[in-house]
Amino acid sequence: MSLMFTLAKWMIRLSGNKKTTALPLDALCARLQGFNRSRSFSLPRDGRFRYREEKITLDTDAGTRETFPCLVMEQKEAARPEQRRAILYVYGGGMLMAPLPLFLRFAKKMGERTGADIWFPYYPLCDRFTMRDAVRMIAAAYERMTGLYGDIRWYGFSSGGVLIYLLGAYLNDLRKQGGPSLPQAKRLVLVSPGGVPVDDEERRLMAKKDATDMMLSCRYMDTIRPLLTHGRTDIPAYMLTGEGADLTGFPETWIYYSTDEVLSVKAPAFLKALKRYGVPCHLRLAPGMPHCYCATRCAETQADYDEIIRILS
Repeated sequence: MSLMFTLAKWMIRLSGNKKTTALPLDALCARLQGFNRSRSFSLPRDGRFRYREEKITLDTDAGTRETFPCLVMEQKEAARPEQRRAILYVYGGGMLMAPLPLFLRFAKKMGERTGADIWFPYYPLCDRFTMRDAVRMIAAAYERMTGLYGDIRWYGFSSGGVLIYLLGAYLNDLRKQGGPSLPQAKRLVLVSPGGVPVDDEERRLMAKKDATDMMLSCRYMDTIRPLLTHGRTDIPAYMLTGEGADLTGFPETWIYYSTDEVLSVKAPAFLKALKRYGVPCHLRLAPGMPHCYCATRCAETQADYDEIIRILS
């Protein structure tokens, strides 16, 4: 086992994330609110990209009008307009956590290794907003991207994985309702996409995985359910479980899970849904790995991480 991988697993265990995700709802929200206050948006100053902010204004399900930032990382050597490429990069945080500096480092590495611009939305979190608000904000950012790039690829990990998956379904909903007809991405990569259990059988299987998942408690998936809707009954069920979505026209899709993680229970349902719509799809199940194992590169994750970079390039 490489030193980097050993340190990563050690840091995961020391982080207390497993205990945090097992907390009751009120205690969980109180813990994360303090964390999020120190993770507000700011433009990086490292000079690795040309950085700018795209402001996305949204009429939320709470009846308020809010503005959310999307960090844009543009390559310093700009390609010709018809050759411009971008990745819509959606981070994970259980729908309650603002992005860690670590997540931004991951995104910058991806931009450097793929040569693509990176759009990194700071989407609405479910302590105040609904799951649908998050999808709508990401969709608004994507609509702006379609006017700038000829090649856009989607990448998301954990809750960001399910959000980017829901984005494709939401675009199909918009078109059916007479809204804008936006193209799907060229490629889709999902690393450990989440979703609440659709039934007692999924709940039982998640509980069975709880002992081997070092990062996420199976309790979390039911704890967060009421926050995804905030009491609204008009939010589509597929935005909670990931199942029942319209996947018409979806791009070729790659899904990565560790066999040790709670969320891998959702893998068969995602795969079945994609195949039902004739979407070319590929599932990787890596034994003995932590949640979102291939979001970064080390000896143990190198093959899958490098494959993701090739897909997104």
